[in-house]
Amino acid sequence: MLVAFKDTQPVELIRHLEYHLLLGVDHAVYIDNSCDRDAAANVSLAPYVARGLVTIFDLRCRSIHHIARALERGQRGASSVALYIIYATPSLQPPVGSLLLPLDDDEYMVVPSNSSLRDLATRMHRDRISSVVVPWRLFGSSGLVCQPPGPVLRHFVRRAPLTWALDGRSDRRVPQVAVGKPLVLWGVDCRLKCSTHSCKYQGVRGHGERWRSDW
Repeated sequence: MLVAFKDTQPVELIRHLEYHLLLGVDHAVYIDNSCDRDAAANVSLAPYVARGLVTIFDLRCRSIHHIARALERGQRGASSVALYIIYATPSLQPPVGSLLLPLDDDEYMVVPSNSSLRDLATRMHRDRISSVVVPWRLFGSSGLVCQPPGPVLRHFVRRAPLTWALDGRSDRRVPQVAVGKPLVLWGVDCRLKCSTHSCKYQGVRGHGERWRSDW
């Protein structure tokens, strides 16, 4: 699992991590761009680091605008930046063939109760699929304007009605499902069945070497 975050509450990170460990995640890479003085997230994740379950890549309070500018418009969110960083940093990269799951810290994977992420990776290898898209199920903001304290799953449970008007959009209906995140078999040839833009990261020429030289 690959997660980039900034100033996320440690309890939210731990809840997110523990949930995905139950689904079959065997290692998580956290890219920490926080600016808090006490490095609370690093302290909270330390037991998981000691057990070999977590790696923390420290970008504390550094600007990552130059990375975002190297990406295409529409691919400049936290997960896309995290993918760019892992492609440019060999020490963070998982073993070839591993299922890489780039998520934001408020995004939770859901799999059937009789399945796991390991089962998904096995099927992708069997069917020679190098990358797939996981759709988002949109739960809405519950009318909240600011991020509330406490669990994400507890607070964000309601959405606007489907007939709610969206200003400035041609689609006047609120979608229930949206195109979500790519899951990638790391290092597997993208000439296989690749249905997402994630394969393009391997084609960003020169940016990786320049980015590594910046730090």
